Amino acid sequence: MRKLAAICAVTMLLATLVALRWKRMDTVLAATASNLTLVQVDSPNAGCALGPGYTFCDEVVGAATPASVFTTQASTMVSGVGVSFVAIPGLASNFAAGDFTITNNTCSGSLAANQQCQVSVEFSPTATGLRAAALTVTDSGGNTLAVNVFGTGTNLALAPPGIPCSPGNAWGFCMTPVGGSSTAATFTVVAGTAVSGISVSLAATPGLASEFASGDFAPSNGCSALNAGATCAVNVEFTPTTAGLRAATLTVTDSSGDSTSVYLAGSTTSALAFENPQPSSNSAPCARVNLFGFCNEPSGGTTATKTYTLMNPPGGTTLTGLTITPPVPTNPPQQPAPPPSNFTPQSTTCTPTLGAGASCTINVAFTPQTTGLLQGAVTVTDAQGDIAAINLAGVGDNYSLSLASAQPQIVTIEQGQTATFNAQVTADSVFGMNGEMVTFACPNVMPNFSTCAFPTCPVSVTPNGVTSFTIVIVTSSKTTSAPAVTNPCGGRSAASLSRQPILAIYAELGCCWNRWHFPPLALIAIVLIGALGFGGALLTRHPERSFAPMLVARLQGPQRSEARMTPLRMTIILALATITALIFVGCGGHGSKATTETPTGTYPLTITGNAVDANGNAVNASRPLSFTLDVVTGK
Repeated sequence: MRKLAAICAVTMLLATLVALRWKRMDTVLAATASNLTLVQVDSPNAGCALGPGYTFCDEVVGAATPASVFTTQASTMVSGVGVSFVAIPGLASNFAAGDFTITNNTCSGSLAANQQCQVSVEFSPTATGLRAAALTVTDSGGNTLAVNVFGTGTNLALAPPGIPCSPGNAWGFCMTPVGGSSTAATFTVVAGTAVSGISVSLAATPGLASEFASGDFAPSNGCSALNAGATCAVNVEFTPTTAGLRAATLTVTDSSGDSTSVYLAGSTTSALAFENPQPSSNSAPCARVNLFGFCNEPSGGTTATKTYTLMNPPGGTTLTGLTITPPVPTNPPQQPAPPPSNFTPQSTTCTPTLGAGASCTINVAFTPQTTGLLQGAVTVTDAQGDIAAINLAGVGDNYSLSLASAQPQIVTIEQGQTATFNAQVTADSVFGMNGEMVTFACPNVMPNFSTCAFPTCPVSVTPNGVTSFTIVIVTSSKTTSAPAVTNPCGGRSAASLSRQPILAIYAELGCCWNRWHFPPLALIAIVLIGALGFGGALLTRHPERSFAPMLVARLQGPQRSEARMTPLRMTIILALATITALIFVGCGGHGSKATTETPTGTYPLTITGNAVDANGNAVNASRPLSFTLDVVTGK
């Protein structure tokens, strides 16, 4: 019985402390990933223009490209699976129901755990110019998978010749020695209406000017004029003029101003070579993936890394002096620091020496320094004169935080009052296109005995749009405490650990210094419990003098009638019960509170906006917003 009493008392104490601590905990929004995952895209043409999603090659209005197959997998059993096309936020004017056509669809009904289904999609533009849509797979459980698909409707289209040797960001030629010539690849030119004056040209690919020379590719133009629906061929050979990655943009134009382009890439034979990453190498949390590059990323941010494998083919010799450009960050940092790049190797298993038949990996992140479509390369050289490079692409976007136009920078309130700051998120033409959102973090240093909250968090944004949100700062007076924070993005407790550590500890227990209060009935209860504790101690020392010896015998148990409960144990049990009552009454009772007010003063505050993807995963790009709170003496 005494053990049970002790357990009950201790349990009540711990439960009380946990309950009080729980009341002060912030509620954090838990983001969950979809049960539907894009696992592969099989495309007949890999030479399409790059962009913030899957991009089909140009096509004339009224015709259709070869179908690309999107493979989706369910991580758990799902039902009510369906597929549709919807407009991408911010690009509604570029969407029409017939721009993309589903030619085959097995994503319907139910899918078992780990079962895959396929959707075959053709690009069939209904108008010229950019056409855009979100290919969306949903189920009855609310899971959604969306992939942005793009294409350009033209009067003159250029179709690459099927699957190339090295799929990736551009139509790739097989390795060719410097001064040599590859087998010609045939590109088909298609006219929607009659055209004349067809010409072919080569130019540097944006971001890859250093990898371009006019003699790296040799096109032969067999086209001059075309009737509506007619085709002609342009043959292109890879004729590298120097070692390493070579890149160019092949463009076909006519006298009417129609134009269509395709990216070209090739590498020279070398003891060093990169394995080609698959188009589906982007991580699943990227809601609408850029299959041939990195996911969209705000400028100044950092994506998750992608791993590339560098090989020294078997049968060769050991390579020495391996150098990676841009360089991998060192600790301590390299001095002078290299200029920032759009694609940064974050880590590597490569050492300066690579044996024959060996391989190593380089982990690369997209670190955009500006916005828009960005391309670049990571190159590796050795002391033997070999060069290997991987062509990379990604889209940089941007967002910012600011106070609303009518919101003053400084808000003055009395102790115990609430200050509300109206603010907004401004997105560029790309941020939000893939379902990105913004969460918020309260200032690291808050005024003592105040709380911070965001009534709406996270906020969804629209490309080229402005989204409003509010920041709420609540202060305390002598009689009113700032409430516990329950907003989804978290907040700060009423006492600041950095400024008032002892008070903060009491605050976390729900009993701040000077905050205890005892209503009349509570005082009576405390006196009774104290008397019971004192009386219990006497009972354990002198039970023969007790006015209730039967009670003592009952407490001691039927098997221990001659034994005596030790005074220390009985005193501890009743003392714990008394402390529990004090906490319940002193910290959780009702009536007028005596608390500590938020100190007066002017407080510069800064919140942080953090970008997350559609699944709530951090995009590693934050933006600050500063404002000022002025607290004056309450009446």
